[in-house]
Amino acid sequence: QVVNASWNFMVNVLDAVAIAGQTLVGAELGAARWAKARSLTRLTLRAGLGVGTVAGLLFAILGFAAPQLFSPNAEVQHLACLGMVITGAALPLQSWMWAADGILIGAGDFRYLARTCALVSAIYLAALLALALGIAPHIPDTAARCALLWLGFDFILMGGRALANGLRIRTDAWMHRPSA
Repeated sequence: QVVNASWNFMVNVLDAVAIAGQTLVGAELGAARWAKARSLTRLTLRAGLGVGTVAGLLFAILGFAAPQLFSPNAEVQHLACLGMVITGAALPLQSWMWAADGILIGAGDFRYLARTCALVSAIYLAALLALALGIAPHIPDTAARCALLWLGFDFILMGGRALANGLRIRTDAWMHRPSA
């Protein structure tokens, strides 16, 4: 719960980059300034990665100090620290993904986002089932099972979305240019 609440707070902070990209790139696309939209896309993605890197470092560092504020239990503190360090390592990728999300939302590329989010979610659910039914029962260590859950969330679900967004952003299809 500590990691999830902290992550949700951080998502709202990092979403500011996505909202800025959504607005700026969307305005350029609406004005049919394709080169400027592409330039702002690159800038927004770099900003997402940069802000996410700083946030990730902060998140990981807080992982060593903050859990003591939430529980006196050493095992709970260890699990919270582990989750925050793993998630901190993933925040640069996630922030980049949210920046790309904002750009694709600003471009009105909703159908692509809906399809890829559904596909990535299905893959993630299959991975969770495999973990819960096939892998976790053979891992007696609670910390290792917790780490696998956070790794799955951070790199299968969020990483899958980053991959899907990255593949789309590399093309011009999301710009919805008029056919020539």
